[in-house]
Amino acid sequence: MADAAGAIFALTNNHVSGGCSYTDVNFPIVAPGLLDVRPNGHDPFTLGHHATVAPWTSGIPDNVDVTANIDAAIFRLKDAAAVSSMQRTGYDTPLTTIAPVPGMVVRKIGRTTGDTSGMIVAQAVGFVPVAMEVSQFRGTIYFDNIYIIQGAGGQPFSDRGDSGSLIVNTDAAGQKHATGLLFAGSGDQSLTFMIPIDKVLGHFNVTLVGGHNV
Repeated sequence: MADAAGAIFALTNNHVSGGCSYTDVNFPIVAPGLLDVRPNGHDPFTLGHHATVAPWTSGIPDNVDVTANIDAAIFRLKDAAAVSSMQRTGYDTPLTTIAPVPGMVVRKIGRTTGDTSGMIVAQAVGFVPVAMEVSQFRGTIYFDNIYIIQGAGGQPFSDRGDSGSLIVNTDAAGQKHATGLLFAGSGDQSLTFMIPIDKVLGHFNVTLVGGHNV
């Protein structure tokens, strides 16, 4: 993603790099993530530094306004020349967006389950409670305007660790468009929850970046 000044950022979830709003600004974001560091594995390196989160409000909808809650965070890349806009080896990040609708076929490339396809089966009615737990925070956050995805062929569309994946749709002409940001799923992996990407980009006032070191 890029802001109006052309600075390039990476997008993920608040609960991934933002520490559920407790990560200090300029805190190093490393890859592999510390939870993935293993003996004889890849040494972690600093990918970037935490910039900001889309803040959320804790509490039940009867008590507080949760309509603006978004599970999203961005961090400034340490060296933009060292990264690519490619979604692994699958496809480049699309520059355009499309509003999600039930029945839309979607695809994502994630850290845990890799390249998967599925369908948006519904827009959630009312507020969706999601349990969040990191070292600094534990609680339930309610989200509005959430879309629900089921994986193709009875397979999970996502699993733990896929949070922050960009969800895309391919139109009849073969052009890909970003439609959502993956942020949660059901405990049995049968459902994946998505935030519309336009809501995320609008909050941070950024645009998608494609064709970068492809």
